[in-house]
Amino acid sequence: MLLVPLAFSARRRELLGFSPRSFLLGLGEGLVAAALLIPFFLLVVRAFWRFKGGDVGAEEVIRAALFQIAVVAIPEELFFRAFLQADLEEFAKRKVKLLGARLGWGWLVATALFALAHLPARPEPAALLVFFPGLAFGWLWARRQSLAGPVIFHAISNVVLNLWVTPGLF
Repeated sequence: MLLVPLAFSARRRELLGFSPRSFLLGLGEGLVAAALLIPFFLLVVRAFWRFKGGDVGAEEVIRAALFQIAVVAIPEELFFRAFLQADLEEFAKRKVKLLGARLGWGWLVATALFALAHLPARPEPAALLVFFPGLAFGWLWARRQSLAGPVIFHAISNVVLNLWVTPGLF
């Protein structure tokens, strides 16, 4: 997921470049999106999985967060948003403006592929629920053209889900 975007994207110079302003705004928007949307996602997830409960130490949360950022969120967001969504959006003739982001069919296709990519790890229909946060990740990318927002939201979502909801993922 790291090499394909850099090797094949016509926009490979743009994938790693970012302005500090775009990065900081994207980071802030990702944190706000996480605070607003994760409680809703947890209600939906509750219908499919039980909460583990119990105490989780700060060390475990920090370790999980670093793992999620470096190993999961950055590669997945680089591939599905900065490479796939961005390149597909170049072909989308019709776009709608949604809360400051211009979105076309590339957003939906990249998000659907993102959801399907999660099936091998958890081969059950509930794994496709990642489509919904994926829409938010894609919106964050489109709004700023920065990975900061989708990466932070993705990592926080995964930490919450993995530590407090689904057993045995760490």
